[in-house]
Formats: sequence, structure tokens, C-alpha cells
Amino acid sequence: MPGPVLPVVALPTTSGTGSEVTTVAIIDFPRLGTKTGISHQHLRPALAIVDPALTVSCPAGVTAATGIDALMHALEAYTVSPYDSRPQLALGERPPYQGANPFADPLCERAIELVGRHLRTAVADGRDIEARTGMALASTIAGIAFSGAGVHIPHALAYPVASLQHAWTPPGYGGAALVPHGFAVAVTAPAVFRFIADAAPERCATAARLLDGGNDLAASLERLMEDVGAPTRLSEIGYGADDLATIVPGALDQRRLLVGAPKEVGAAELDELLRESL
Repeated sequence: MPGPVLPVVALPTTSGTGSEVTTVAIIDFPRLGTKTGISHQHLRPALAIVDPALTVSCPAGVTAATGIDALMHALEAYTVSPYDSRPQLALGERPPYQGANPFADPLCERAIELVGRHLRTAVADGRDIEARTGMALASTIAGIAFSGAGVHIPHALAYPVASLQHAWTPPGYGGAALVPHGFAVAVTAPAVFRFIADAAPERCATAARLLDGGNDLAASLERLMEDVGAPTRLSEIGYGADDLATIVPGALDQRRLLVGAPKEVGAAELDELLRESL
């Protein structure tokens, strides 16, 4: 960012991105086959007005996709590598995403619990103001949490997954052909959480318990995705095995995210995660 922008007042009409409290803007580059993020303090809104009533008319499909995005922000920020396991850099050299930390952790836990309690209801009955309020709170506090802690593998994979395929028409988007961001993030997430379970066993188990009382985070997430109509396989959104070689390079470009993975991940690991998600 070359300098300050005009003051932005953010009034979210979905409960998902948490962008009303983050420093991130996302840009899609179809010709490059990937999305990418710009993060700078100048992009944080000067004021956010989070009114759940503004989300009441949000279609069920959009509610599901954005709600899953809020959940993924919390799950990834909760399972990202810890802040004190990273190289100690001078203040001016530190990246925005610093890893799991004692400030973000309770926000993540609260957001996961809120999504588990309210997303199914918000999708089934958009006029349920209690469910809409719970999801609005979950989205905002997950945004605060991940803007400092960061996200990791599912988001890195999501950018090429959303950018390379523009043929699927998701419900609730007026017939538009796209892969909504929340679905693009979550479609590989069960495979990712199985992959990292041995690196963050306590956190994965806690997240599963908060989400639906389970003990397997990948299974808990899959149950929620199925209940709200989210795609659970890459094949559902138009991808086949021949496409995976084009997704991996776009994900590898997201080094700012992959460095936070609790396990080392490269091209071979990403390819395997994608194959497990077909």
C-alpha cells in the first residue's frame, strides 16, 4: 500500500469473511489461475457496524458458504503453528500472521462453538435472529483472531481452487458460475485436518468437541458441511485428477499461509491432500 486510504465504514451483509476487522483484501487473477491477498494496516476499516438484521435476507447457499468461511478462519487460526515456535524477528520485519497465540485462542474457541450451534439453523431459517446474531459474532471474532494468528493449508489451496474453475453454479448465487470462497476453503479441509491431526492432536480434538461434541475434527467438519449443503469433494465442483497439477503451483505461491502449517508441506503433500479430496 503506498499510503493511507480514505476511511472505510464496513457494514457486513454476510457472516463469514470478517473483513470488517481485518487488514486483508483478496484479488482474483483468472489469467494466472489463482487468487492472492493484499494485507496492510491501511486496509483495516476505520469503523465496523455489525448488525445481524442486515444478514436476514442472505440466501441459504450464501449463508452456508460464508458461515463455513468463518468457521475455517477459526479452525485454521486455532491449529496454525504457535507464535513462539517461529523465528524471532525484529518488529518491522514481522509478517501480519504471527501464529496461534493466547489472545486469538479463546476467540477461535468461541467462534467454533457459535458456528456449531447456529449455522445449521441460519441456513434452514434465515429469519431466525438468534442464529443470525450468533453467526455475526462468530464471523467478527474469528476475523479478529485470524488477522493476527493467520490461516494455513486450506486457505492456500482455496485460492487456485476458486480461481481455476468457473463452471459450477452454487445455490443461492443467482445462477452465477463460481466456487464461493468458503466452499473452496472447506472442500479440502477434512483431508488437511486428518493430515495435521498428529501435529496438533489436542487442538483438533478440542475443536471437534466445540463444533459438535465429537472427537474427530475432520468427521465433525464433514457432518456440518453435509448438513448445510456444502460440497465435500472436489469432483462436486468440477475438478478431476487431471486438474490437480494446475492447482498445486497456485497453492505453493501462498507461502505467507503455508509457513503457518503445523506440519511441513510441499508440492507432494499438497498433491496428496487434493487426491484425498477428490
